[in-house]
Amino acid sequence: MSTLSAFFDDAKDLPQGFAIQDLDEAIGEVGPEEFFDACSGPFLLETTPGVLDPDKDQAAGRALVAGRLTQVRESSDVGTLRVHSLHGVAPGAEGAEEGVTIGSLGSEATIQIAGDTVSQLHCRLLREERLEVQDKGAANGTFVEERQISSASPVPLRSGMCLRLGEQRVLILSAGHLYAILRKTDWDVDAPLAEVAGIGVPAEGLAFRDLVPALAKVDSKSFVEGCSFGFLLEMPTERTKEARATLGRPTLRLEREDVLSLKRAKKAGRARIHPLVSRRPEAGKIVIGRNPFRCDVVIPDSAASSTHAEIRDTGEGWLLVDLGSGNGTLVDGKPIEAGDAQHMNVRQAIWFGSYRTILLDSAAVYALAKKMGGF
Repeated sequence: MSTLSAFFDDAKDLPQGFAIQDLDEAIGEVGPEEFFDACSGPFLLETTPGVLDPDKDQAAGRALVAGRLTQVRESSDVGTLRVHSLHGVAPGAEGAEEGVTIGSLGSEATIQIAGDTVSQLHCRLLREERLEVQDKGAANGTFVEERQISSASPVPLRSGMCLRLGEQRVLILSAGHLYAILRKTDWDVDAPLAEVAGIGVPAEGLAFRDLVPALAKVDSKSFVEGCSFGFLLEMPTERTKEARATLGRPTLRLEREDVLSLKRAKKAGRARIHPLVSRRPEAGKIVIGRNPFRCDVVIPDSAASSTHAEIRDTGEGWLLVDLGSGNGTLVDGKPIEAGDAQHMNVRQAIWFGSYRTILLDSAAVYALAKKMGGF
């Protein structure tokens, strides 16, 4: 077992977590791949007053998570901030549906947080299909993104979200987030988009119509040159009433030819767009699936696997690899074998289970946005 793996293994039994500076010493010269092999996340980060400023959140707009990581990195006491391993609610963890409890220092909670406004048994984190939080009757309330939640039913969480326990703010982090804080790197998957168009796209994508106003403010050349990576555009299909109730998706059918010929552009506006940029510094590959803590592109479809496939940017094109998914990966309707690398071309259709997408370059994205927005 490596020194780093041993560190994370020991951290599982620490109710008060570990300081970032202790992990910084243990990580040494470890690169991103070894770091992600040693820890899968998720993590919970305690902050001190002033580290997370709601006003700065509002200013960050859609580049919200990147802005929060910057606030943490630039904090004068970042080294003393404490991190808690959430291994008990990691995907596939035994007993994850029962969850772990969060409470004050000295309590019997699994995770103990400093702060006068934290109750002895404040809330519970659990996982069934996804990570969730449930208030346990805390005297000062539990808040998700500044909205108070009740004890009646759990509320979904994803990496980058802020929890407030009374007045104590904590962040849910993926392994990529934690590595970026340690290495003081700009983690933002949306950095090129944010720089060129002033907008960021979260891991689960963004409705294409929400991207259009931002692209209307930049010229085609600036966007194409500044965003030279690929994009996946969702190609929604018609679903039965039962499937819509289960997956929560609207009835909509959009064909590849509609996109390539710029027809039915308004329908494309309801589809989700995903930039193919790694959320993990220096990793060089884009992991696609349902797990928001392990994936760069999060697919909101129950037919997709936790880590379904990955796309590698070779500099000369893209390679698509199925990661042993349960429902398979198809290219233009043809399945690819797990582990095999499939060369991809722009305008090819890719199915991740039943989640249908088309691979586009930035020129095609801009052309579709221009047609839709009339600019």
